[in-house]
Amino acid sequence: MNHHSDRRQSQRILFEKKHDIMAHFSITANPGKSVVVHIMNMSLGGIFFTIRANRDVRLKVGDNIIFENIRKADSKFFTLKLEAEIIWIMNDSDLEYIGVGSKFINLDDEKTSRLQDCIHYCRVIPSSN
Repeated sequence: MNHHSDRRQSQRILFEKKHDIMAHFSITANPGKSVVVHIMNMSLGGIFFTIRANRDVRLKVGDNIIFENIRKADSKFFTLKLEAEIIWIMNDSDLEYIGVGSKFINLDDEKTSRLQDCIHYCRVIPSSN
């Protein structure tokens, strides 16, 4: 059985919905429209996010997107401008949210460094106690 986790090359950071880690991205084929999603996990390899199933945004495997910025609920935006490709979609008609896996593409050293800073920034989450 071949799972995505079997191919994972970078350690991922997991988030719960209560952490409210959000991303804004645009779809390369429709750059005028910004989409806001919840990030559930991220790594140097990509981001897994959820989006409401009833949104008018239709993503498909192979779509290219650009992550414009990422933020924690109580913080300012962390600007990124990182390109990614949609590599899988979990879309069950019974679910309220669609899960989307993306893989970063065209990462140079500067973008990788910025991404590492962002991961560290998001990792430092205040305790919910």
